[in-house]
Amino acid sequence: MSGERTSRVDWAGVYARLDHAEQRLQGDGQKQVTEELAQRARALARSAHQAEAAGRSVVVLAIAGGRYGLDACETSEVLPLGAFTPIPKAPPFVAGVVHRRGEILLLVDTARLLGLRRSGIADLTKIVVVGPRGGEVGLLVEASEGIESVDPASVRAPVGEGPLVEGLAGARLVLLAPGPLVRAARGEGGTCG
Repeated sequence: MSGERTSRVDWAGVYARLDHAEQRLQGDGQKQVTEELAQRARALARSAHQAEAAGRSVVVLAIAGGRYGLDACETSEVLPLGAFTPIPKAPPFVAGVVHRRGEILLLVDTARLLGLRRSGIADLTKIVVVGPRGGEVGLLVEASEGIESVDPASVRAPVGEGPLVEGLAGARLVLLAPGPLVRAARGEGGTCG
């Protein structure tokens, strides 16, 4: 024990310095937190403004060789088409039903609903789920090509397209009206092509 150094710790001084550092951090820390939150709020406001300026998002679908769009807010998911059960004596546009997470989902041949020709059911690879919760339907399409932004000012009114078409965007994108489309698919009025 003769080689060990012993020193006395000034615990009162240590506690005083810790209290002083904590007070400085709390004062500056609150200011720093406020500044950080303000920066985040400004960034979020810019993002929302940029998204609004960019237009509305639509899910682009391939149906009977054409390009169709559905408002992304009205589309809950896109699923791969697997086995489904046909419904005997159903309208021609009803392909059948499929079990989806404990619920039965009505599958609609979108091309037939729109009055379009397509080569066959084998071309259909995706189910696009649209409609309100509990009243959703699955639209059968050839493909989901992704999401595009559409400038609402560029949407032209449809000419002779019927109630299921909302408008035309760009040169080749037909915007579908999700509400009338779902109602027609469920047999709740409207025309079915």
